[in-house]
Amino acid sequence: MLLAGLALLISLAGVEALFRLAGLGRPVVADDVEFRWTPSSPFQAVGDPDIAWGLRPGWTGAQVYLRMPEGVELHRAEVRVNALGLRGPELAPRSGGGAARLLLLGDSVTFGQGLAEEQTIPAGLARRLPGVEVVNGGTPGWCLRQQVGFLARSGAQVGADQVVVMLYVNDLQPVYPRPDAEARAKPAPAWARRESGLRRHSFVINLLARSIAARRDFAGWQAAGGAVPTGGLASSMSYLDQLRRDATPARARAELDRLAATCAHLAVPCTVAMLPVLIAEGEDEGQDLVELLVAAARQAGLPVVRLDGELSDLPPWRLRVFPGDQHPSAEAADLLAAGLAPHLRRSP
Repeated sequence: MLLAGLALLISLAGVEALFRLAGLGRPVVADDVEFRWTPSSPFQAVGDPDIAWGLRPGWTGAQVYLRMPEGVELHRAEVRVNALGLRGPELAPRSGGGAARLLLLGDSVTFGQGLAEEQTIPAGLARRLPGVEVVNGGTPGWCLRQQVGFLARSGAQVGADQVVVMLYVNDLQPVYPRPDAEARAKPAPAWARRESGLRRHSFVINLLARSIAARRDFAGWQAAGGAVPTGGLASSMSYLDQLRRDATPARARAELDRLAATCAHLAVPCTVAMLPVLIAEGEDEGQDLVELLVAAARQAGLPVVRLDGELSDLPPWRLRVFPGDQHPSAEAADLLAAGLAPHLRRSP
């Protein structure tokens, strides 16, 4: 019995050593950064199946970045949500002779993940377009179908004279996770918590706990009405390769045709602004995904402004909110606004 236990311990130690050599399941270290909403999740369910969920009207709080495992706050961005479920101040009713209104639709890049309200792309655009009220229609996690769903449902209420869709390479992902599903999930046991227990000391335990957590989150999303891609979980694939799986030419064309039809129905001019790829995966820059989306937008008859080269001169350490993140820094957001503004000045 003793020998069997000793053999088991030696085997486990061997597996742990192999995982460490391969770099699989590296536990949390002091340099890791974790993102959280505070004081609560800002998201709520929306009855429209094309939207599924959105920001809670009237919510106020902050996005915080914490250094793990200590939980020390490194950065905070205050957020306010208006009555339409959009970041920013309340919108005044439209009246004749007022300022032109421009709606920027998008995901967390447009929203301004980790940025103060005045540092976002919409705010930078407003500074460069005198006499134009720029509305921040970005919602973290929204795919293109949800953005168009919001436009169809609330576009008339927003009353925009022009719409710009800030297109990113992950906007065709067909996953509708409820961002508050994790908050409703049962707390993880002590051994499986990121910041404590065995996960801090064992690569094997950390990888196992991450796998269990990922499957629990997907199950929660499905239970909340989310739709998981037919490919299922693909942890062995790079993120860009997962996007390639979802971004087929047919799907891209169908989603952008739907955008064009919605704009035509509302009788509002729409432009697509193609954002640069901020996902760092070695030499893979995802440029093929950019070209696919640009081609689909043009085939749908939508004007396209290419911003994918606007940040090429910015050093990597000044590009993102935090290293490893895929959201632009305040400097990068301002450059994107500067690149977009001249095209909108010439728009009808």
